[in-house]
Amino acid sequence: MLHRYQLWALSRQLRPLGLRPGQYPLLFTVCNEPGIHQDALAETLFLNKSSVTRGVLQLERCGFLTRSADPADKRALRLTATAKGMQARGEILNHYDIVNAHMTEGFNEDERAQLYALLLRACENVMFERQSNTHHVFMQALNKKEE
Repeated sequence: MLHRYQLWALSRQLRPLGLRPGQYPLLFTVCNEPGIHQDALAETLFLNKSSVTRGVLQLERCGFLTRSADPADKRALRLTATAKGMQARGEILNHYDIVNAHMTEGFNEDERAQLYALLLRACENVMFERQSNTHHVFMQALNKKEE
């Protein structure tokens, strides 16, 4: 329920960029992992390959990222964010902070820290089967902001 609210609030604020909520994680991951293979992007985000392909094509058409053949494996596509994509990432993060501040309005610092710790634990519980070191891109972004 909380995630849906975040996406709804973000989509209202970011509509002028031309991004849809489902594209945020794709763009974040490509920005954070330049040159990531399209198949690895799908695996990282727990999405099927066809959904990622559609999202990547839309992001490419809008100028947020580029696709190029991997020199080592011509069948594989490497993804890289453009300057427009990197700028959009920054705007998404700024609006994400605004949404989070609104959601925790009236909370003191201890309550915010406790909520964050509980949500992080819940995410880790869900991801316990995952053997990769890759975590959800929004959680990565939040962790970096907390440091």
